[in-house]
Amino acid sequence: MLSAREAENLAIQYGIREVQARSEMLQGNILQLIGEYTRAINKYLNASKIYSELENELYVGYCYHNMANTYKAAGHYQSAIDFYNKYKNIKNDGSVNKGIGDTLLLMGQTEKALELFDLALELYRSEEDSLGAALVRNSQGDAFLMKNDGIGALASYEEALALSKNHGQSYTGEYSIRGKAKALLQLGDPEEALTWANQAFDLAERRDEKEAILSNLELKANISAAQNNFSSAFELLSELRELEIKYRLEKDSTQLMVMQALFDSEAKAAEIAELEEQNKILQLKGAVEKERSQQTQFIAFTLVCALLTLAFWIFTVSREKQRLAKVSAELEKAKVQAETATHTKSAFLANMSHEIRTPLTSIIGYADSILQGDIPEKEEHRVIKIICENGNHLLNVISDILDFTKIEANKLEFENIATPLIPLLAQIESVTGKRARDKGLSFDLHFRYPLPSAIITDPTRLRQILFNLTNNALKFTDKGSINVSVKSLENQLLIGVRDTGIGISKANQQALFQPFQQADGSINRRFGGSGLGLSISRHLAQGLGGDLTVSSEEGKGSEFVVAINLQPAPDCRWITSGEEARVVTQTVEAQKQTLPKFNKAKVLLAEDHPNNRELIRLMLSRMGLMVTDVENGLLACNAALKEQFDLVFLDIQMPVMDGGQALKQIKKAYPDTPVIALTANNMKHEVEQYMREGFTAHLPKPLPREDLIALLEHYLADFLITPETKTTTSGMQALPVPKGATPLAGQEEDMVKLIASYASQLNQEVEQAVMFWQAENWPALSELAHTVKGSAANFGFANIGEHFNQIEQQLKTRQYPQVSQLINQALGDMQLINSIPGTDKAVGIHNHSVSFSAWHSAMKTFFASLPPALDKMQQEAVSESLELASSINELQKQSNKLAFPKAYNLCMQIRKAIREGQGAEQLINACDELANELISIKSYLDSHSLSA
Repeated sequence: MLSAREAENLAIQYGIREVQARSEMLQGNILQLIGEYTRAINKYLNASKIYSELENELYVGYCYHNMANTYKAAGHYQSAIDFYNKYKNIKNDGSVNKGIGDTLLLMGQTEKALELFDLALELYRSEEDSLGAALVRNSQGDAFLMKNDGIGALASYEEALALSKNHGQSYTGEYSIRGKAKALLQLGDPEEALTWANQAFDLAERRDEKEAILSNLELKANISAAQNNFSSAFELLSELRELEIKYRLEKDSTQLMVMQALFDSEAKAAEIAELEEQNKILQLKGAVEKERSQQTQFIAFTLVCALLTLAFWIFTVSREKQRLAKVSAELEKAKVQAETATHTKSAFLANMSHEIRTPLTSIIGYADSILQGDIPEKEEHRVIKIICENGNHLLNVISDILDFTKIEANKLEFENIATPLIPLLAQIESVTGKRARDKGLSFDLHFRYPLPSAIITDPTRLRQILFNLTNNALKFTDKGSINVSVKSLENQLLIGVRDTGIGISKANQQALFQPFQQADGSINRRFGGSGLGLSISRHLAQGLGGDLTVSSEEGKGSEFVVAINLQPAPDCRWITSGEEARVVTQTVEAQKQTLPKFNKAKVLLAEDHPNNRELIRLMLSRMGLMVTDVENGLLACNAALKEQFDLVFLDIQMPVMDGGQALKQIKKAYPDTPVIALTANNMKHEVEQYMREGFTAHLPKPLPREDLIALLEHYLADFLITPETKTTTSGMQALPVPKGATPLAGQEEDMVKLIASYASQLNQEVEQAVMFWQAENWPALSELAHTVKGSAANFGFANIGEHFNQIEQQLKTRQYPQVSQLINQALGDMQLINSIPGTDKAVGIHNHSVSFSAWHSAMKTFFASLPPALDKMQQEAVSESLELASSINELQKQSNKLAFPKAYNLCMQIRKAIREGQGAEQLINACDELANELISIKSYLDSHSLSA
């Protein structure tokens, strides 16, 4: 049996070992917080060994739990699960099941994680631990978000928030509120998501929770992007970057102080060990030990602990004073960096027009030439094609500018697709070459053969680089020439742009590729521009596997050479002469204009808008596809159960059952059938969401014709009728054309009927919009605007569709006065369309590339030159001139194209009267009636105009 003195000595030794273990665990916690995971693990191991010696199994388990948390934070998930299970063998509670679940969630094992969360939630509820239950419900919300189950996530976060409020825990409450905002964003309600995100951000700011502040800023930026408010998103990302720099400096400073304090603490721990050894010596000296009482020993032990604590804080204060100057300097540096970033952002927003004006100049220039009658009729199709190409390029440039922050973050994405090389370069020549020749410069494109007919690259990025370089050459060259040379060298394609412009001094060449920089200040004053183009172009060239370089001599000109990776497309041919290049270009253009044909491929189309559905059905039928069209997702599922289809098109927003729900049912029956999403929601994160849901591909509304054809040729390749397969039907005789057939017979006539039908429906939708606006029924108006914006352009009413696109955007931000103005503009334009006298608007729109705006412009151009033509006609009628027939023939031709049915018939009557030899009086009266008819149309157009 132990004596009282021996028991006392053992108690003292046990107390010292307990303090050592607690100290090791505390240091491990601190090291884990500052990211020193390896050292933290060592501290927990030391603590677990001491607790094992002391036979304290529960605290050994706590050490295992802390080690598991540390491994999870370090990304060693399997090690984390192993130590969680060691703890679970000692104590099976809610925390360990939640910890394993969180780790499995990080490993992407969502279903297993949810099973563990359910078990943890049951344990916490049995213990009436509302805080633990709230933490588990937050984790369940995260899991549901990963499964794209926004409804399940929303329910989890809402229950977690209620539990947090009952427990008075603002940290878990902030996480729940932030999660609720994420769930609402996933469910397609960015406005409500922003409300909750603002609450979470305010709560995080009040508690000064730095990581939560950063997470909320990123969430608010994503919500702004979903609302198409890119300016706000950019500002939030800039603020996020500034705070990250600030918090990182603060964390580094704190980490240095903590590490020094831990070092000092370890020294004190060594002193404790030394005291322990001294205590053993004292035990051997019985005489001295007999004089010490239990109270004295306890006081000495307490004093040692107090000294350790005091030493820690004294050192912390001392270290803080020593490093104050250094930290202040670092913070000042961060402030300067933040101010520089703010200045850069301001310069970016102020100067981004540089990249937009380039294609816009060509669009406006050609459109103005058409309006002024400078373009011959036979050239109109080519010019309209150039305008369309530049419009598409403008859209791509705007997207690139909005992605400029991705360039800085090295997150810019590039495509790698087969790209016809010669036609791409010919497009550069057709746009910039015309402008150069208008300026009095020569523009030449030189090919050094051999060159591949097609290469694997990103055509949008390459086109943007070349437009920027050629437009810069045009801007800075007043006389002489611009030459573009193309050659292949080893594994690179080299494209040089040489001009005879002002040139650049060697001193200024280094700054050319910096954002917002030009050769010197006078360049900006003389020529304008943002100085952003060359910076973007170099980043793009590097992304294409090459670089952009410059050689220049001041006063003599410059040459920019873009080098990109040369990877010939599979099965491409090598071009060795100019004649072969022309053949390739003509072949590509012909392929763009020719619709492919498919043999007995079955397609299912689900689209709730009847006119959209009929239009898409018509487009698909023209390519020989067998189309089954339905109006909602439920009918699509029923059709798919009755018959297997080769391709399925699903609109996203439909009544009864939407496209996403229909997709799940169709994929269960036919998992390999490609299913294409059709929607007017075309933001990048929205498209990515459709792909995650299981859609095979996506097409925006209005449907891009070339994208639709490319998609059909890809997914229905086995049904595509090639020149070889056509020979099997070459013996079939063509059906005779019916008598009286018009240029609009068959499918073209169907298209005219579709346009007329849609115009009638559009009238009703505009009237509905006015009613919703007057009743302030904003949800109904928003839904109607979404429908119209996705369909109007398909039938030639792009101007009305754009009004409703703007209405939808303004409603998202509750800008109701602007909505009122847009409603009035849409109503005014619709009234103009309906009231033009003497016209058949469906035929007119069809005859002008299915565009009311193009038809309207063509009429304005025609009437601008009409008065002298009418005077000439009437004079010829009075004199019974033989030239009258020619004049009437030209007016009849124009009346037919512009869809003036009465004027066309009057021209027919006058031509008949001329053939029958009727007198001057009858001819004059008929010509007067024709003139009055045309003048009435002109008067209406002169007094009414489309909204800007």
